[in-house]
Amino acid sequence: MDTRTQGARGTRVGPDRATDSKGGQRRLTQRIVDALRPAAGERFVVWDSVVRGLGVRCYERSASYVLRYKPRGRAQVLATIGDARTMPLDDARREAERLRGADLVVPRGANVDKLLTHFETNHRTRKKGRAPTEDPDTRRRLALLRAKWGKRAADEITHVDVAAVLLEITTRGAPYEANRTRALVRAIWNEARRLALVPASMLNPAEGTPVNRERQRDVRALKPAELQRLLAAADRYANPWAGGAVTLLVHTGCRAGEVLALQWADVDLAQRAMLLRDRKGGDNLALPLNTDAVALLKSLPRQAGSPWVFPSSSTPRGHLVDLRKPWATILEGAELPATTRLHDVRAAVATNIAGTSGLKVAKLVLGHADERTTMRYVRNTGIEDLRAAVEAHGRAATGTTATPKRARRAGAK
Repeated sequence: MDTRTQGARGTRVGPDRATDSKGGQRRLTQRIVDALRPAAGERFVVWDSVVRGLGVRCYERSASYVLRYKPRGRAQVLATIGDARTMPLDDARREAERLRGADLVVPRGANVDKLLTHFETNHRTRKKGRAPTEDPDTRRRLALLRAKWGKRAADEITHVDVAAVLLEITTRGAPYEANRTRALVRAIWNEARRLALVPASMLNPAEGTPVNRERQRDVRALKPAELQRLLAAADRYANPWAGGAVTLLVHTGCRAGEVLALQWADVDLAQRAMLLRDRKGGDNLALPLNTDAVALLKSLPRQAGSPWVFPSSSTPRGHLVDLRKPWATILEGAELPATTRLHDVRAAVATNIAGTSGLKVAKLVLGHADERTTMRYVRNTGIEDLRAAVEAHGRAATGTTATPKRARRAGAK
């Protein structure tokens, strides 16, 4: 055995064979996985003794976690779990256990409806572990795919079928929605191929389909008078939790998902602070609360037995997950344009804080890792604000008056 594989016994495989079921097993550790380096032209599999069927398939330039198992009603298959050079061993073990416990009863050649049902039941997002059915946009896209292809065989869908659906969505004026639908189709068939629910030789039907060009949306920072009307309308909204969530967004500049997932255990009213978890950036963020935000949180009713600040009995997660309907009503009550987005509130907070305390403070409050990201929010300042800024610069550059020296000389003549 080559010295680069000492400490982890691998199962040698021939050039035309990916695995060998007679290989030895050992308790894998992250250190052992990281040390696996086959010699030139060599391939082998190291099997884990902790999770049955889990192995590391090693090639000269790559390594991947694989799971050997027998789905109900199917022959034994070998599914690829992830890249062993980037995926932690603990994550691979959890995914292997999930796959072994999943009810993989979709026979090869099954129709798309069964494939979508399997995806809805077993797929989880990588960052937050959420099911597809928890997102209303994903539910809508899955319903469209089911209506279009539900009775067709999953391995018969081609890029022509996908392109036709994407063109239909684009021509009705929703090019970004077409891109999201394309990404969903790609994820569904990638998972199906990984789990051997469709032939491994099948090309992903989303590959080769056109992607619409996306332009960065302009962010409009709401003016102070608009924010005041927004707060008044939110205070009048019938549901105190939905209206309270909008109010807290105005006072903190958080993302909607961060506020809606807030738990009382992460709120410290005495210290006037809250802890945001499961953020887009990944790290938790401790955020100070202003006086109005503290008063709001003290006034909110608490639902017995619920840990959530903004609970909801109608969602699987137990808290509010979508503010689109309340937001539309609140906008109407505040007499603001229907095109105003909830994310524009975040831009208003960034602009106000950057104007009073500087860009660096605004970056910290919004939880950005880079000031350039914060600049996307504060650069959209109204023309009057810009005019005031250049006038202030003129006064600083020329002295106590903003009138240029040349103009003063001309006036003297």
